[in-house]
Amino acid sequence: MYSKKHGRQYDIIVLGATGYSGHMTAEHITINLPSSLKWAVAGRSADKLKQLVSRCKDLNPHRIQPAIEICNLNNEEISVLANKTFCLITTVGPYALHGECAFKACAEAGTHYIDCTPEVPWTLEMIKKYEATAKASGAWMIPQCAMESAPSDILTWAVAEEVKSKFSSQVGDVVMDLHQLTSVPSGGTLATILNLFSQYPLKTLLQSIEPYALSPEPNNHPLPKRSFWSSLTGVYKVPGLPLLSTSISGKANEAIVFRTWGLLKQDPNLQKEFYGPKFTYREFMYAPGFVRGMLMHYFIVIGGYLLLLAPVRTLVRRFVFKPGDGPDTKKAKDEVIELQAVGKPVPTTEENKQVLGKLRYHGSMYYLTATFLAEAAATMLEEDESVRLTGGIYTPACLGERRKINNMARAISPPQPIHSDQQPSSSDTDTYTIDIINLNNLLARLEQNIFLSSSAGRQLSQQSHLECVRIGANIDYAQTLIKKIERSLPAVKAPAIRHERTTDLTKKRGRYEKVKERFDWIKEDVERSADREEEDVQEADEEDDIWEGLAPVENGAAAAAELESNNLILSEETTTIRQRRSDKTSIAPATTSIAAAMASGTSSSTFLAPKPTPATTAPPIDTKETALATHRSEQESLTTSLLTLASQLKSSSEAFQTSLENEKGILNRAVEGLDKNMTGMEAAGKRMGVLRRMTEGRGWWGRMMMYAWIFGLWIVALAIVYLGPKLRF
Repeated sequence: MYSKKHGRQYDIIVLGATGYSGHMTAEHITINLPSSLKWAVAGRSADKLKQLVSRCKDLNPHRIQPAIEICNLNNEEISVLANKTFCLITTVGPYALHGECAFKACAEAGTHYIDCTPEVPWTLEMIKKYEATAKASGAWMIPQCAMESAPSDILTWAVAEEVKSKFSSQVGDVVMDLHQLTSVPSGGTLATILNLFSQYPLKTLLQSIEPYALSPEPNNHPLPKRSFWSSLTGVYKVPGLPLLSTSISGKANEAIVFRTWGLLKQDPNLQKEFYGPKFTYREFMYAPGFVRGMLMHYFIVIGGYLLLLAPVRTLVRRFVFKPGDGPDTKKAKDEVIELQAVGKPVPTTEENKQVLGKLRYHGSMYYLTATFLAEAAATMLEEDESVRLTGGIYTPACLGERRKINNMARAISPPQPIHSDQQPSSSDTDTYTIDIINLNNLLARLEQNIFLSSSAGRQLSQQSHLECVRIGANIDYAQTLIKKIERSLPAVKAPAIRHERTTDLTKKRGRYEKVKERFDWIKEDVERSADREEEDVQEADEEDDIWEGLAPVENGAAAAAELESNNLILSEETTTIRQRRSDKTSIAPATTSIAAAMASGTSSSTFLAPKPTPATTAPPIDTKETALATHRSEQESLTTSLLTLASQLKSSSEAFQTSLENEKGILNRAVEGLDKNMTGMEAAGKRMGVLRRMTEGRGWWGRMMMYAWIFGLWIVALAIVYLGPKLRF
């Protein structure tokens, strides 16, 4: 339970909870934040909010469920909403269109504010308008607290702290590498990006991504200069990192990191974490190779300028997700983000004296955003963080020791010096893995025995009582495994892993309930069958007693042999009756025959011997003429069949000959095509020889001429793109 006393109705309100990111934020709060949290979900659609609350109740029925607040996007209703809560999380975008009313209301009401916007120009606009208001009211405003900017900001802080710890010095140049990102943007993110280019002119966009545009303090220390070759190709090489190229989110993240630098320098409560006056930051993206890195650079640059054109934006909107929609959550679980950062201390005396930091997250990028938003709000509710921040517009890295966003700290491997032999410790998941594998295999076997077989119910019903006991013991063991895994979930600190395990356990519990219900029904059927069999056995025993009472007592060896034979026949009949459970009408003839045989004193051999049947009269023999006529008709039929078969074989051979001639024509055309291809390959070989002589035969000068041709083609392409529309004919 949080110790923060605020006097508001709610601890947290999630505004826009029915959207893609807001929905995941609500799920994260439901699963991971304390059950005593007083919170609400807000939006315009009451039906969608009720569905979300029902979903939250299914995920965690043992916590305080969220209240529902119906709110439209206007200043009056948003202001009322902001005064009800201690912290407001808003996921309603594009923020340049719908975000200012919530930002303004929180700044004026002293309500802490968190959003997930990637719009740096809008953030700059809000800083200019409402930073003084937020400082006066004591509101902590944290924009851009999402997967776009927060990982870079937090990892930079972690690297700086490691530099101070390892080398007892401030940090200098930090280079960030977006090493891996496999994510599909949602409709809200794409709408935000497209609206950014339509809402702000190019001049404003360029001004907002200047290195210290968002920083409250200027920095006169120059950034590292790029070489001419890197400026031309967009490809960079940094010691300690792989080949790099231009990052699509690099400029936006640089603005947030430099604002963190300025806040740490300006705020007295944060100055002990100040990076240093010679701090610089650059962000790039991993390039698989030189050519691909160059293509990535020009694709990002040219694509950015093309998005300034309204027709291009209209075309893009037709092929992307609509706002509120996003990628499939099952596929999103396979997404990965990995960042690597290299930081150098100041001053440095050794060339290899630097720190390498790495952040890696495996799961949905939008669940990562939800984690940042929810855990940042949880940090604000902790009493021990009140002394750090006094009010204003901050960044994710300003939230104290929990700036790692609580359980997301497991995604950040501790920064290690390069060439360090220390290996990261593995997570303790062996017990869970064994239990979940055993549970999955056990449920699969039970489903195979009970459900998947076409006659499973009948087969199991015919099993003995011991077989049912064995299967029942397996079902009890499955229940024990489920309870054991359920008890281990609260100990999992990683929210994404805990959420995934909870969802998986819920599915397996559903499978277990179905198996248990089916087994109970079959067990009752087995018990009923056992009762019926016991009744049949008792009836058969009574019949044995009746038949034994019918046998007469005689003296002599013949009578004994006859009695033994009759008893053998009676035993066989009785066994048949027990197995087939036939009615008593089938017993009467056998009993009568046995009684009659015993009464007349016939021997057993006479009783068992079959009666001879009278010989049948042979049919009359046909005449020779009739036989010859029959044979003659059969030969004529055979001759006709052979002639028909011969005609069919002739037709088939003629058709086969025709198909061979057709295939011969096809082969001739294929040979002609191959000849043409050979001619083309010879011509291409001659052209490649010219190119080889130009590059290898002329040596360095030949290669420079080739690069000059490529550069000239770039100039022509840029002239067509930028100067062509300005020409007037």
